[in-house]
Amino acid sequence: MDDFLPKPYSLAQLQATLARWLPAAQPAKPVGGTPLVQQECAASVPAINLKVLEALREIDPDGGMGLARKIMRTFLASAHERVVHIEQAIACGDSETLGQAAHALKSSTANVGAETLSRLYKELERLGREHRLEEARALLDEVRKEHQRAVSNMQTLLMEAG
Repeated sequence: MDDFLPKPYSLAQLQATLARWLPAAQPAKPVGGTPLVQQECAASVPAINLKVLEALREIDPDGGMGLARKIMRTFLASAHERVVHIEQAIACGDSETLGQAAHALKSSTANVGAETLSRLYKELERLGREHRLEEARALLDEVRKEHQRAVSNMQTLLMEAG
């Protein structure tokens, strides 16, 4: 046995555990030389996939959005600090820390439905593990923009939810 999930577990925890052990899907080929993530943003992909939040509602003990709000608030409370950690790892040339920090953010952003941002962190994780810091540095502006877009969207969703 390589892993386990203690009960009760959430759908997000199950997905994260499966993602660690299932083979990674091959990245889609970009069209016309434009990176896939930029294509998605240009195509107005929402910063937060509301279906993920709806799935959290399904596993919420009260059947409401309390769990989704709690997860978003928890994410927002540490989001800026965690991005700074990634920036520092790149600036210091610490590819191991970059890989670890990006891995954690990849999972937490997926948990709140920030799928585009999660894919960016997945790419940073890969670049860190492959010691490709210059490519990671080049991706950082896009990560910052998508991070801000996701944070702003979560804050709006929380305000609307009251």
